[in-house]
Amino acid sequence: MTQIFFRNEVKQTQAKVTKGNEKRSLLPRLIYLSIQCASLSIKGTPGINGFDSKDSTELKLLLETYANFLELPFQDAVELVISVSHGQKSVEVFSSNLIDWMNFAVFLNAWNLNSHESNKDRLTFPIDWQVLWSLLEKCISAKINSTKPLLSSPGTDLSILIQLVTEPLSWHTLIIQSCVRSSLPSGKKKKKAGGSSDQSNSQLSNVIKDSISSLCSIIDQVTNWLKEQVGKPVEADVDFLLSSLQREQVDDSGPGKVVKALENLVSSVDCSEVGERISRALEHGLRQLRNPWADGPEFVTQCPIRPGGSYTYKFTIQDQEGTLWWHAHSRWLRATVYGALVIRPKPGSSYPFPTPKVEFPVILGEWWDRKVISVLRQALFSGAAPNISDAITINGQPGDLFRCSSQGTTKLTVNKGDTVLLRVINAALNQQLFFSVANHKLTVVATDAIYTKQFTTNVIMVGPGQTTDVLLTADQQPGRYYMAARAYATAQNAPFDNTTATAILEYKSATTQPILPQLPAYNDTNTVTAFSNQIKSPGQVTVPTKIDENLFFTMGFGFFNCTPGPRCQGPNNTRFGASMNNVSFVLPNRVSLLQAYTQKIPNVYTPDFPPVPPLQFDYTGNVPRGLWQPVKGTKLYKLKFGSSVQIVLQDTSIFSTEDHPVHLHGYHFYIVGQGFGNFNPSRDTANFNLVDPPQRNTIDVPVGGWAAIRFVADNPATTSSLQQHHLPPYSFKLPSLQHSSLIDQQHCSSNNRDMVKSMKKSFIKAKKAIIGKITPPRRPLLPKQKLLIQKRKKRHNPERTG
Repeated sequence: MTQIFFRNEVKQTQAKVTKGNEKRSLLPRLIYLSIQCASLSIKGTPGINGFDSKDSTELKLLLETYANFLELPFQDAVELVISVSHGQKSVEVFSSNLIDWMNFAVFLNAWNLNSHESNKDRLTFPIDWQVLWSLLEKCISAKINSTKPLLSSPGTDLSILIQLVTEPLSWHTLIIQSCVRSSLPSGKKKKKAGGSSDQSNSQLSNVIKDSISSLCSIIDQVTNWLKEQVGKPVEADVDFLLSSLQREQVDDSGPGKVVKALENLVSSVDCSEVGERISRALEHGLRQLRNPWADGPEFVTQCPIRPGGSYTYKFTIQDQEGTLWWHAHSRWLRATVYGALVIRPKPGSSYPFPTPKVEFPVILGEWWDRKVISVLRQALFSGAAPNISDAITINGQPGDLFRCSSQGTTKLTVNKGDTVLLRVINAALNQQLFFSVANHKLTVVATDAIYTKQFTTNVIMVGPGQTTDVLLTADQQPGRYYMAARAYATAQNAPFDNTTATAILEYKSATTQPILPQLPAYNDTNTVTAFSNQIKSPGQVTVPTKIDENLFFTMGFGFFNCTPGPRCQGPNNTRFGASMNNVSFVLPNRVSLLQAYTQKIPNVYTPDFPPVPPLQFDYTGNVPRGLWQPVKGTKLYKLKFGSSVQIVLQDTSIFSTEDHPVHLHGYHFYIVGQGFGNFNPSRDTANFNLVDPPQRNTIDVPVGGWAAIRFVADNPATTSSLQQHHLPPYSFKLPSLQHSSLIDQQHCSSNNRDMVKSMKKSFIKAKKAIIGKITPPRRPLLPKQKLLIQKRKKRHNPERTG
């Protein structure tokens, strides 16, 4: 049934896209014929072109076709346009097809100028210039009002306003220009007129003059709005952002802001930030079904947001409850730009456990005592590993074990007997983290916004990008207890941040000194394995068993040979380089991969990512030196829609074995197996859990081991990126494009403010053109035309031929 549902859904989407493409394909011809018909109406030459001209007849046929796309007969469509213009109906009746309806009205007016059908066949409500002005003014005014303020609006009205200006208003301007041009005397007619403008004035009817005045008025209205928006300080937009992300009864310091979202409710998150900290943001873990442009790293699905800009996400939550998070996805900017995304049960539903008295987000992060971008740039310049962080944080604070954070330490106050739901998120860049609460048991109830089989533990391990929801009962003696986090680090001889972050769980009226929990040793892999093995689905699930794509990806760190010097500071005079199947991924820098795929832009990527390692070797043993250096490339691997996919992720020991957090954008997957050493298909496959494996969007591949995941490629309109989070300047990504032909073509947008400034310039230029001669600038002369003019000058001025 699931396959039939998705097949039908894909067919519906394909039909919708095809219909949209056919409708858009009519525009060029409609524009041309509208200009021709409007021009003929001014010239009034029935003897040459006649009132039954082919252009007018063809335009009428195209308008009837266009009306069919709007799902109304031609005359009914015209009556609706007239009704809205006369105020008998609201602009809202045009719904999401507003641009198409305005285009229809503009072309209809042009046809009507040259239409001389008999009264019997005339329309019930003939459209004229006044109707068109009224309609355009109504729509643009409505959109300007609904788009205020620019950056605090959901964003859709801004895009509609831009399209109103760039399409129907532009076509209307072209038609006016053609009318004016047709009314001006030229050639022999100009000589007979004696150069007088009387003929021009007589032919340029009052109604067209009024159209010009109306057009200028609309342009003034939009230009004034643009001036107002461009003049706004960026800080005002950030104030709006922070106020919209603030959660009641939660300390709002640090980056830990919570967005409450209900399933089936389309929500939006404006990720505007100031200056160079602006980055493309991402809702980490949301499935983003058929919404490919709003998911993935920079230059994979879209271009990054420029400094000072903004981007508004609109997304639908489906089949997910629990805790996810949002973060910047441009290099290391997610070290400081992140927050919680809480998905509660929809109305009428409840948690699969007793409703907690208190809910509290615990966002684990890393902090550097310098700008994180400087840390990244230093690592990229030197080729060495980046400097480790200076502190682990909880909700933006290291805790009172640090003197600088003693006043800002995060505190959670409870009453004895309260049940507390802690939403634990690891937003750290590089580090897996243990988390525990002194003297309190933790009951795991969900991971990555998917409910799990419940189990109780003293400590949890959360990899970068992962979330874990745990229940805690305040059943201890009233006092103060530390919530603490510390690193789990597995790479041998590699430095790591060995600090401990703390927050305080305090019972009301308690004043005692907080108690620290007993955290595992930094390299306690046994505790991690025992914890991971307990995470399972609540009951039996449907796991893909017939595999169409069986992929095997090795991952690890290699070394690029280089000339010894300041840019060659890796081990043994090399540069670090991460890889999958010996390919070190290179991000494009001019267009996104999804844009390159949908618009068939060449020389951006190659579709030849290897499904298995080019060479087999002892992955976790002694790796031959000849395999240490990967190759660089922007290589992708295509998946067929609906295919069942298995990927085995294998750690390697080129630099050192270590655990690898890996995230798959746009999907949750089943973790059917994990183990240590090299994956052995004949032995390990037989031990796969195909009954109740856990579902996650981010997996922590065991140190010196492997993990097997399975999923169905059922998210057709997306570019999925299999991304390794560890050691970010050298992280590796495998984008796998699937069924992207269903995606409407879009482009890398810069930001709203850039668009507004560009629009403002266009309007000022258009206004000058209309108020002036209302004639377009002359086309540049061709070389032959220049030569002909020079010859004429020489004939008329023989004395200057030398």
